[in-house]
Amino acid sequence: MFYRDDKGAPVVPDVSRLPSVIPDVSGIDALDPKVAEVQAYARRPELSTIDAQRTQARVELDLARNQRLPAVDVVVAGSKDFGPGDPKWDKPAVEVSLVVDIPLLARPARGRADSAEATRAKLDQRERFMKERIGVDIRNAWMALRTAKDRADLAREELRIAEALEKAEFDKFNAGDSTLLIVNLREQAAAEAAIRLVDGLVDVHKAVATYRAVMGNMK
Repeated sequence: MFYRDDKGAPVVPDVSRLPSVIPDVSGIDALDPKVAEVQAYARRPELSTIDAQRTQARVELDLARNQRLPAVDVVVAGSKDFGPGDPKWDKPAVEVSLVVDIPLLARPARGRADSAEATRAKLDQRERFMKERIGVDIRNAWMALRTAKDRADLAREELRIAEALEKAEFDKFNAGDSTLLIVNLREQAAAEAAIRLVDGLVDVHKAVATYRAVMGNMK
């Protein structure tokens, strides 16, 4: 539903796009949630929507204020008689009039102005709330990312130790100082540690995707 090409058509990934191994994620330690919060203000569509609505409310307010002002119209008219008659009538005549329309009550315009003011105030509060929410989203995503990375690092260290114990136990078995059961248990522990590392790396990639999403960074 959300993965599409440049023309907007849905893209279904095929098996060929699967990586042979789960790649590690680098650069997490260099991420700064405070910088990400500022960047999110410029990227998140919610704030852009509020800006567009505020612009619309400002236009409505300007229009309502303009309708409450006096209207001044200048009318210029010209006339000339044709045909037989008094020659004095053949001279063109020009009339200039000034019409001033002063609204006394202007209740509709005043009502629209009050509504636009209320809308603008509501949008200001909504923007403040949205920025606070974005900050919370960034911090939550950051903590989830750090936690996932720490779990992946622990799983990697666990796998290293498990593989070392597996090798040592196999060497002992070759030397006649161990049993096949213990060797199998070491192999099973190493395999389970490898699975936990895979799960940890997957969680890191999911956390990175969430962090990028709350930043509004889809690239």
